[in-house]
Amino acid sequence: MRLKIRQKKLKAKKKLPLTPWEKAQKKRQQKKHFYFWKANQRRIGNKLPNLVTQRKKRLKRVVIRNFLFFGFWLLVALYFIFPISKVSSVTVENFDGDIGEQIIGLSQIKPQTLLISVFFEQRKIEQQIKKQAPEIKKVDFIYTNQKIKLKVKESKNLGYVSKNNHFYRVGLNGKVSKISYKQPDDNVPLYFGFSKTSARRKMAEQLNRLPFKIVKAISEIHFVPTKNDPERILLYMNDGNQVIATLATFANKMKYYPQIKAQSNQKIRIDFQVGAYSYPLQE
Repeated sequence: MRLKIRQKKLKAKKKLPLTPWEKAQKKRQQKKHFYFWKANQRRIGNKLPNLVTQRKKRLKRVVIRNFLFFGFWLLVALYFIFPISKVSSVTVENFDGDIGEQIIGLSQIKPQTLLISVFFEQRKIEQQIKKQAPEIKKVDFIYTNQKIKLKVKESKNLGYVSKNNHFYRVGLNGKVSKISYKQPDDNVPLYFGFSKTSARRKMAEQLNRLPFKIVKAISEIHFVPTKNDPERILLYMNDGNQVIATLATFANKMKYYPQIKAQSNQKIRIDFQVGAYSYPLQE
């Protein structure tokens, strides 16, 4: 019986009208829940289009990057396949015929050689040429489409070595060039008896110190060492005179040759080994 009464009281309480404060509280809770749900809906709705746009942009960037990467390597491969990437001809400026061909041979640049390999190995090729031809001072490379022109700059001509009816220039370092000349340049000396590179180097260094007009006056230089003078040399001049000297002091004394020559009206031999004196040549 008491239980029934309690249940009736509870039902009566439930049916009681809400007070104004309770109504305001209930309305506030409902409104808060509505705005929270609305805000969540707005945030999700805003994010979805942005996510789609970002995904499309990312995909586009990946496609473009892959296209550029593979496109670049495709162009590189095509470049190396087509003839445009290879040397068609090699020439040497101011050196036609046999001499030019020999310089090209020293460079080892051949038709069908890759242009790009020549371009990146210019320094190596230049050193390779200069090592075998010491008379060459500098090599410039000129590219015109698939053609290469070698612009060669020579050092001062200090003379030749004769061998098998060909002539080979002597460099300042005393080394003999691998380029052969059928005829030597006029008014430069020929070396004889200089079998050692060290002796040729000393001779070339001494000639390099002299005015070139004196060098051009020398016809032949013979290395004729003796027990007393292991560096003795004998020179035959273009004017018919002769000079005996020592390698170590040759340049210092030979510069007086024009003055000594001017004092004589006949062919003379000048001795620069000890001091400097001259005497007539016997016919």
